[in-house]
Amino acid sequence: VVIAVTLIGTIMAALMTFYSQTISVRDKVVAQSNRTELIQQTLGRMSNELRAALAFERIGFPVQRFSGDRRSITFLSEPLPAEASYVYFQPDQSAAAPQQDLHEITWSLWIDPLNTNDDGDPIVGGLMRDERRVMDPVIPEAEAAEQDQTQYVRHELVSPELGYLEFRYFDGVQWTTAWQGGQGNPLPQQIQITIGF
Repeated sequence: VVIAVTLIGTIMAALMTFYSQTISVRDKVVAQSNRTELIQQTLGRMSNELRAALAFERIGFPVQRFSGDRRSITFLSEPLPAEASYVYFQPDQSAAAPQQDLHEITWSLWIDPLNTNDDGDPIVGGLMRDERRVMDPVIPEAEAAEQDQTQYVRHELVSPELGYLEFRYFDGVQWTTAWQGGQGNPLPQQIQITIGF
């Protein structure tokens, strides 16, 4: 009986060790998979918006042209209209206000301007996406009520986990870390995006 109990205890200890190691490895794999999926989704969203970037020199109202530096990028994008734009309304229903599809988008890191960490470096709060409607055909932005400001300017913390962002721009000859669209080459040929935790 003593030998049997000892063997059972040894086998159970081995099984528990194997089980705990398996759970630990599984948790690491799941965490790595979640991080990879977050990066893929974020890069996909950024690249889709950049593919829809426009390069206007003069369009009749104040907007910022395609410009960027090493840590942020701002550009005009023309995504597809929202689903509400395709909804059919009955004659007795009030239709939503018409919307135009030109948006100014900025990707950057949110950095706490007041606090620093123990090493004196600024605290990074995550990856930010700012979206501004360039114009609205119904009410000018300056005349909008305070509760309607989100219709014109939207600040979105895309991911508080992501704390590193870097852009590089290719003009056809060389890579640079800053871009100000000029008349001859308003958009870069390629953009390298590096994000991380």
